[in-house]
Amino acid sequence: MPCVFCHLGEKGRSFFRGHYGYRVSSFQNWEDDAMTRLRRGDSSGKPKPAEDRVDPACRKRFPLLLEQIEAATFEDGAARQPCTLTFFASDGSIKACLSDRETEETAWITAVSFQAVLEGLERGLEKESLDWRRKPATYGKGKRG
Repeated sequence: MPCVFCHLGEKGRSFFRGHYGYRVSSFQNWEDDAMTRLRRGDSSGKPKPAEDRVDPACRKRFPLLLEQIEAATFEDGAARQPCTLTFFASDGSIKACLSDRETEETAWITAVSFQAVLEGLERGLEKESLDWRRKPATYGKGKRG
């Protein structure tokens, strides 16, 4: 009868050093390396105030856009989920998706430069002219409910 550890290796259940099926992996510490890269900021666990994350010139130039992606409460004090902003580069243009997680709507904009995208979003929020569209059904991906 073979060793218990070799038997587990033959069945593909577990692999032990010196027994059947054991291989030395070149990715032994990949998880530690990935988690180290993901750690950001200080180790106190307290989030930085919004004022510390954005330089004043940007805050002055895009106040409505920054409010959308930073504000954690409505004007009446009720909690809200901040919007997300995602950028894409395609066919020589920059595209952005401003996603409102509260209403599950998205607004898209395309421009020739990153700065033009930000200016377009700010102008659209100011004039309330962004074309907000309902997110499509996820068809098996994302939240279930």
